[in-house]
Amino acid sequence: MSHPSQGPLSPKNETMIPLLLICLVWSHLLSPVIASCRDGGQFGGPLCCQGKDINCVAEGYRVNSPYYHETCFCDKACVDNGDCCSDYESACPAVDCEVSSWSYWSGCSVLCGIGVSERRRYKIKDPENAGEQCPPFRQMRACLASFCESNEIPANGIALVLPYSYNARRDDPDLNLMKNFLISLGQYKPFDSYCVYFKVTGRNKSCRSNRSSVWANFKKGTLVCVECNQPAFNDEGRCRGEGEEGKRTRWSSVDQPKCRGRWVQTSVQAKCKCNTGSDLIFV
Repeated sequence: MSHPSQGPLSPKNETMIPLLLICLVWSHLLSPVIASCRDGGQFGGPLCCQGKDINCVAEGYRVNSPYYHETCFCDKACVDNGDCCSDYESACPAVDCEVSSWSYWSGCSVLCGIGVSERRRYKIKDPENAGEQCPPFRQMRACLASFCESNEIPANGIALVLPYSYNARRDDPDLNLMKNFLISLGQYKPFDSYCVYFKVTGRNKSCRSNRSSVWANFKKGTLVCVECNQPAFNDEGRCRGEGEEGKRTRWSSVDQPKCRGRWVQTSVQAKCKCNTGSDLIFV
């Protein structure tokens, strides 16, 4: 005996429809939100925050975790903390800082002696999300200016000096670039080197910051030989800051910042090269 066919509105089907609707509603309510950063922002847009922001939270899976978490984060700090939402990288792609090319080096900050030259670049685009931060926008380097008065007395001014080990480049004709440059211009004057002897009367604390340096041994009463040679000569073949016998003058280290002091010139020896063990060269 055949059973009567059940149409779409049979009593059995009418009973199942409410049950299916209830299941669908509960399934929707219990299912986790996965694309949390992508649509967690204002007006349904991406939720991407800079720096560390504990309020930059959403719901969904955390990155590299198979388990659903009630909260995950969409701020830059989540990368280091390991609590980013699973879609953070795709919803908030890293954008590195973008800067311009370097400008040309500026002129020297002084007309005579040791100064500073600098160059700059500017920011084109800010970093976003986990992008690289901006590099320095300014660089500085030392420069040597030679626009000095021709009638300048050598005793005037501060003696800018370097340890004698720097003299190796001056003695080597292949490395003395300044000498070779002056020769190419026909402006090289073959003055003889000479030695100026000083007695140290004082130095500041900065000279002791590097105990392995020459300056750490500079103490009151130390006798020093400072050699004047090319390219430190002025037009008269003298070196700036060589002082006058018996008079106290000032000196400043070029290789160790802020190391400076005073000394008294004791004598000058012509056609001489320093060889005392505590030797310097004029710059």
